[in-house]
Amino acid sequence: MYSTILHLHNGLRWLILLSGVWCLFLLYSALIKTPANRAAARRSLLIYTITLDLQLLVGLTIYFFFSSETKVAFADLAAAMKNHETRQFAVEHPLMMILAIVLAHIANVIFKRSATDSTRYRRTALYVTSSLLLILLAVPWQRAFF
Repeated sequence: MYSTILHLHNGLRWLILLSGVWCLFLLYSALIKTPANRAAARRSLLIYTITLDLQLLVGLTIYFFFSSETKVAFADLAAAMKNHETRQFAVEHPLMMILAIVLAHIANVIFKRSATDSTRYRRTALYVTSSLLLILLAVPWQRAFF
């Protein structure tokens, strides 16, 4: 069961990266040229946030119910903080990913509530770029290709 959920978590990562890059492409192209297809940009942003939310649910399931690394970390938190790999999976990875998801949701709100298109696309692109950069930083790339 753990292996299946971990493979799902790994596969969703690639969907997130693809949807994030596609969303950024649409947002930045809307900044460069007009008129922009607002519906396509909105849809791509929605897909990006939905895949992030799904990934969060899968990740929290792994974190709290299946991961032996987090069980070891919670058993002795002081020792876990001294070990880079354990600290990464117990603290750094989850916190950075949750922050990335929050940024994506802020981007969603900005897209809906901005008064002008230039503000909408510029600010949304900034938040989605920040979200995607955090994801790229927090992904444990040494385990990305199993």
